[in-house]
Amino acid sequence: MEDKQIALEAMLAAKDSAHWAWWTMAATIFSVLISLGTLGMAFGALDTWRQQEMLKLKMEFKRSILELSYSLGNMPRSWSYIQVNQARARLNVSPELANRADDDAQIYINKIALQKAFNESMKAWIMCEHLLAETEVEHLWSKFQGEFRPYIMRGEKPILFLLFLSR
Repeated sequence: MEDKQIALEAMLAAKDSAHWAWWTMAATIFSVLISLGTLGMAFGALDTWRQQEMLKLKMEFKRSILELSYSLGNMPRSWSYIQVNQARARLNVSPELANRADDDAQIYINKIALQKAFNESMKAWIMCEHLLAETEVEHLWSKFQGEFRPYIMRGEKPILFLLFLSR
């Protein structure tokens, strides 16, 4: 072969090599752009997921507040610890009284349900406390907690609870 023929073949091989290298570079740039787009979508999905989780926590707190409201509504306006102890004693002696809605022994069952509802509300509050920090809800919840403790011990109905529910 002649030198010119060899040079021409080498030049054509180099041209084909450069052509393939350009398309490889273009494909690499395209895959990088697709990867960046996927990364952006992933961050968007994470943000949406975070917002959904915050909403779930708030909804759980609201649900627990409604359950607490229902349990508080089942309790009499005022009651004494003596009534609760008498009701517990009656239920221990006659467990069938638990199924009678109009019996005085229901105060014990209602108090247990109220304590359970309050505990569930506290759990929900702890989970979403950071979401409601420095809001009126946080202020009202802390006041309600202060009013709830005397009520559950002595039967003094919390007045603030109705205001809390209206918010």
